Amino acid sequence: MFRSAPTAPLAQDNDTKHQPLVRASTTFYDRIVTDWWWWELLSWVVSFGCMAAIIGVLWYYDGKRQPEYLVTGITLNAYVAVFAAVSKAALILPVSEAIGQLKWIWFQKEAALWDFQVYDAASRGPWGAALLLIKTRCRLVYPNQDHVF
Repeated sequence: MFRSAPTAPLAQDNDTKHQPLVRASTTFYDRIVTDWWWWELLSWVVSFGCMAAIIGVLWYYDGKRQPEYLVTGITLNAYVAVFAAVSKAALILPVSEAIGQLKWIWFQKEAALWDFQVYDAASRGPWGAALLLIKTRCRLVYPNQDHVF
């Protein structure tokens, strides 16, 4: 029922390092979606747009009497709350991806397994992120000259 892959002789194992990697996504569209940071950039733009919308509306109404409804049925407070929530939600993707990239950079050299838990907690909230900064002593935020990104 299940067949194992044929095993290669040991002499060929060293040659596999020089062979190109086989890609799961081979079409142009798949490479654009999976290999580039489009989703992270789009999320950042959405977050920035929401913050700009909040700042613009608050700047417009600065020193003026608060309108009863900004748009039919939506108060100024509801407008700010909704756009702030969307902005915060949109930033989750790029921040978690950046922390994931930092995790791989950190583990390129030998590191304790407990560090993996610290990075995992950092991607889940501000408390974990604070613990990550304490644990790494901000070495990835302000890398020394020897560290290569």
